[in-house]
Amino acid sequence: MNTETNALAPPQKDIVRRTMIAISIIFAGYIAINYGFAIDLFSMVVPDMKTEIGFSYTAVGTISAFVRGGFLTASLMSIFLIPRIGSGRVVFLSVVVCTACFWGMASARTPLAVGAFMTLIGACAATVYIPMVDIVGRFIPKKYHGRVIGFICGGQSIGVMAASVMVPYVVTHYTWRWAWMAVGTIAAAVLVVSGILLRRIGVFAHPDTDTPGPSPATASSPGRLRTILTPGTILVMLLYFLSAFCYNPFQTYLSPYFRDELGFSVETATLIWSCIALPGVVSGLFMGYIADRFSICVSLVIAYGATVLATLVLIFFPGSGLLPVAGLLFGLAFYSVFGLIPAYISKVNTPSVGVKVFALANIVHGAGGISGNFLGGWLKDATGTFVWLYSLITAALVLLVVFTLFLPNEKKAG
Repeated sequence: MNTETNALAPPQKDIVRRTMIAISIIFAGYIAINYGFAIDLFSMVVPDMKTEIGFSYTAVGTISAFVRGGFLTASLMSIFLIPRIGSGRVVFLSVVVCTACFWGMASARTPLAVGAFMTLIGACAATVYIPMVDIVGRFIPKKYHGRVIGFICGGQSIGVMAASVMVPYVVTHYTWRWAWMAVGTIAAAVLVVSGILLRRIGVFAHPDTDTPGPSPATASSPGRLRTILTPGTILVMLLYFLSAFCYNPFQTYLSPYFRDELGFSVETATLIWSCIALPGVVSGLFMGYIADRFSICVSLVIAYGATVLATLVLIFFPGSGLLPVAGLLFGLAFYSVFGLIPAYISKVNTPSVGVKVFALANIVHGAGGISGNFLGGWLKDATGTFVWLYSLITAALVLLVVFTLFLPNEKKAG
């Protein structure tokens, strides 16, 4: 490996470096659009949408469950779409569809319409994310996977931060519909610029052309279950299920918890969202560095432990000055976890196998998100408080810490 690295001419090293930087920044922007500008924005404005359109918290939980249903379905479809269309094209088309859904949300008048557009947004969240494992595997040296994928996933914090700054002003001076129109405009501008750059890099190359990736036969051949579903992979699936079960409803019901149950203003609620977004990109890069330097298991234990502390603050000190601290702890963890697990998958698998494993992991992720979101809405309507939901999340996080300790070291597994 050192011989190959030293054999690279300086211009070729510069090309690899520029490609790595461009892919990292552009894909972080795409994650910001399909997650921070989409799913997280819905969580921020759902109290205003619920008031104007008229639906219950059970309906909110159902809509959020449909978002994860779209995510699950698209994850399954990705196994077949990516080898035929190409990872780069799937990623770009996903952002195009998500951008169109923003304008659809701005004009939605019924809970059914909201549910339909949010289901598509959930599907786009999967199809923008899963192909990135293949692209990173083909274009980025493996020793940088933890940092690059961590940085890309931290892009969600960019969207959350921008939305948290925009929402209070837009909701106060206009309506929640203007928030969706604003992010739709920004996303369209990003698509134009990034599309040109990705084409120059070669990310849009079709699988049957001469690309840095695996051959079409290798990429499109279905992986055998007995080859893919190793004990380590099954444990990864369990981690992804419980992570979605915890982190998805934590976010979905955060603004309703603050604004409806605790009576905080929209400014206070969005301040907490800003605290969540603040460590985003830095935490993804930092935790990715720890994963590359030591192990992904170490980073995951830190992330899950930080989330336990955040949930304990929400349960026992909801009206204290510790809420911004809880937001920072959650941001440190959230933007790391969903980058660390894909990084683990990319480190222990080839790109063609890794994308299949990650697609299956995202199906499990969707099931976990559906369970957590639906249960969260039901618990609120049944008990009148979100405290029981966050208590359940805390217990699941403790299990995650325990299970992570049994995760095989990726340096030995790879």
